[in-house]
Amino acid sequence: AALSAEQCLLASARAAKRRGSCVMIASHDKELLRQLNESSNVCVISLQTGGSLRVCPPSKASLERIKRVELKKTCATAQERKAVKAVVVPQTTVRSPSLLHKKRKAKGPNPLSVQRKKAK
Repeated sequence: AALSAEQCLLASARAAKRRGSCVMIASHDKELLRQLNESSNVCVISLQTGGSLRVCPPSKASLERIKRVELKKTCATAQERKAVKAVVVPQTTVRSPSLLHKKRKAKGPNPLSVQRKKAK
């Protein structure tokens, strides 16, 4: 059975969603654009009067998917949390104040900036 152009575009968008990839679709059909805009993996482009292209803002589903992906990047997994808990923090030893700050020996004057003694 032959598919209409609208059904073909919707089917390709669903197939791309299953693969985890994103699709850009441009069309004049407002109903098709509305259906595609509900999907989280489709970037919708429409042609406005005057011949200019309009990229529709991301759908709510797209924004939610982006939030989930970003949250996965920042949150630690269960394995990472276990690894952090397993790390033993070494105790720092208290150093005596004499070792912390050594006094420097007083230096003499700069020989290049000192005036020479005059011979009598």
